[in-house]
Amino acid sequence: MGQLIVATCIIDDIIGLVLLSEVEALVNPTPWNFIAPILSAFGFLIVLGWSAVTWMPKVIEHKYLAYFNEENREDAAFGLMVALLLGYLPLLYATKASYLMGAFLAGLTFSQIGVVHSSFVHNTEATMSWLVRIFFATTIGFQVPVKYFEKAEVIRSVYPSY
Repeated sequence: MGQLIVATCIIDDIIGLVLLSEVEALVNPTPWNFIAPILSAFGFLIVLGWSAVTWMPKVIEHKYLAYFNEENREDAAFGLMVALLLGYLPLLYATKASYLMGAFLAGLTFSQIGVVHSSFVHNTEATMSWLVRIFFATTIGFQVPVKYFEKAEVIRSVYPSY
């Protein structure tokens, strides 16, 4: 169920990026300016997306990262990811697709590489913990009216020693 939700969110984001490109086409509304973003976005999604989930992770992990020592693989993977990102951003922008789709495809390429996943989990654990707390506070906590906290019963239910 979780994978289905994530897949749905990804499709929603991709549609949003295509629509963003269509809004940018309103600056100069010619038929080609409306067709080009759709063709470009879906063409790159098929070609680069397919390669990002099939052969590119294997080549990166077994060919490229194999040249580096174990302690340098994380940095090497990060450097290659930035290089791929810097290649995809202008490529997709020049072909009238959203440059943000280039960032998505670069990230998708590295999503199956073990050293990148473990590095991400290790380096973002504390940040994710705080983001979950903030998310909870903004979605659930802010729905409780502040005026209820002026009553002593509410304070005593949270802090019984008072």
